[in-house]
Amino acid sequence: MDLERELRRGSGKAHAFLRENATARACLSCTVAREFAEGFGDIHHPACAEMLGKFDILSVSLTVAAEPISFHCDPDSTHNDTPPSP
Repeated sequence: MDLERELRRGSGKAHAFLRENATARACLSCTVAREFAEGFGDIHHPACAEMLGKFDILSVSLTVAAEPISFHCDPDSTHNDTPPSP
């Protein structure tokens, strides 16, 4: 959501994080992507599609939905609906 705010206000911490981690895999949960798109009223709006197109959209299984939010995207994972092993 910080990225969305920065689109209106100008580059900030969220954009700096993306620049500093430019080689990392950028992921969003399907829930976050949907919330972002809601602000446009149309997920096919060109600006919405452009922004979301920069990320891998991850599906969320019931197992993952029940897990504490304490893991990061695993770029080597073939199944993005389970957290990586510690």
